[in-house]
Amino acid sequence: MSILKYVERFKRMDELIRRRATGSSEQFANKLNISRSVLMEDLSEMRELGANIKYCIYSQSYYYENDFELIIGPRKERMVIGGAGVDVLNEILYYNDLQDPEQTQG
Repeated sequence: MSILKYVERFKRMDELIRRRATGSSEQFANKLNISRSVLMEDLSEMRELGANIKYCIYSQSYYYENDFELIIGPRKERMVIGGAGVDVLNEILYYNDLQDPEQTQG
């Protein structure tokens, strides 16, 4: 799968989760035109990126437990290489916890 399709799918997933309009895992997968197993893999990846995703049995939708922002684009990190501070671009797709002041984009 091309990176563009992957990013677009994550954007769509993020939109549905924010709106609490995912439905069950089967419904969510159908809305994205993917299998349930692919959805589960994608949700796992989103969690690895920092998204705190839960499922509510009452509203029958996935939701973010904390206020997260999906960021698409490079994240700069300051690293020391050879004794000099260097800005390094790290990751293209990640979540920023808006409640954590330590996680601001550089």
